[in-house]
Amino acid sequence: MVDSTNRSRDPSYAIENSPPIEKIAQNKTQPRTTTTVCHGMLAGFREGVDTCSTKVTRPSAKGGNLHFGGPAPSGPGAPAPKQTPPAQSNSAEGQAATKLAESEVNQLAKRLQTGKPPLPPDAKNALDNLLRNENLKGLKASTRIALLTQIENYRDSKLIVKVIQNLTLLAERWSDEFKKGERPSLEDQQRLAKVVAFTSQYIPDVPENKNTLGYDPNLSRKILDNTLAFILRHDKLGRYRVKVKWDDLNIYGRWIPDEGLVLNRKLVKSGNDKLVGDKAIQIAAYTLPHEVNHALHPVSPNGSYGHLMDDYRAFYVGHVAHLGSPPSQQKANLYVHSLLSDDRSWALKESFKKNGDESRKMVAFIGNKLLGLPGKVTLDDIDRKLREPDALSKNQPAPIPESVAGGPNNLDNRFEP
Repeated sequence: MVDSTNRSRDPSYAIENSPPIEKIAQNKTQPRTTTTVCHGMLAGFREGVDTCSTKVTRPSAKGGNLHFGGPAPSGPGAPAPKQTPPAQSNSAEGQAATKLAESEVNQLAKRLQTGKPPLPPDAKNALDNLLRNENLKGLKASTRIALLTQIENYRDSKLIVKVIQNLTLLAERWSDEFKKGERPSLEDQQRLAKVVAFTSQYIPDVPENKNTLGYDPNLSRKILDNTLAFILRHDKLGRYRVKVKWDDLNIYGRWIPDEGLVLNRKLVKSGNDKLVGDKAIQIAAYTLPHEVNHALHPVSPNGSYGHLMDDYRAFYVGHVAHLGSPPSQQKANLYVHSLLSDDRSWALKESFKKNGDESRKMVAFIGNKLLGLPGKVTLDDIDRKLREPDALSKNQPAPIPESVAGGPNNLDNRFEP
């Protein structure tokens, strides 16, 4: 990627990750959180504070990447303790704990194989393959428990086969990382197992979303399946395409080429229960596909039209993955307004104001296609329209992202195997 380090330095990439504002979609097999949305909101296009309202309101541009919720909960997250390989647990106390954990693994495996409701034949075969997998056997018992309990959590899901298959890939990834000396904490492994399991079976089926123009849960699943495959599968050379880490952030997540995909551990609790909570679900259903879409488009955050389209495209893809439909004209307007007006997006903000080639391209896309203004438009025309969000349609879909200079315009996170 050209000028790749700028993603971590340029404040414009502190505004990314804006989840949609509809209610969180959860199907019958998913944890039932409240349908209220707790976010930091824009009031008059200014930053709001973290609030919880029973009404759907506007998104905010807070913290690193544009996202809902403003800053993540304050306070330092717990440091990530390193796991000790089983061979190093030689004390009597350690051996007893290991024996107890192995017993729990065996009991859990038996419950999965014989419990109620019984697994469908395809899921039972996938589970048997996982339990025989040498990569799983080589992991610590506590890590195996983290994987297997997620299967138990979603055993009644219609997509349980996907859950098991993706957790098998995650076990293989962890085994590979362990051999290379990487030691993620058990808590972070539990977080990732939760996210992978939830995303594997997620379907945006809230009734309100089903009535939205362009609603297509199959496209949502396609994006999420491609996103997980991009993260969990090797390339042709046996390498993983992206590093995945957890850190104590005040944003939902970020993508930096040299660093990989970094997710906010403060928004996803450790433990072996289901993934719950609006913000945790946003990381799984919105942030993952949003950031992977960035990884698939090598664009420098330099204030160009390509830079704007890269942000808009990631927002668009994340929205479809999360809610199953394109963003509305009004919602896209709010997002683009944040990109071009917030001081932390200085590269785009400054470039947009200039009467150069890149500015004219942005003006044409925003004025004619997003805002629907006829003929040649000016910055003043756009500014006036941007200050009238209620004049835009909540039902009319936003324009589809465009290819820039013949480059990729990947709207479903597909990639070459």
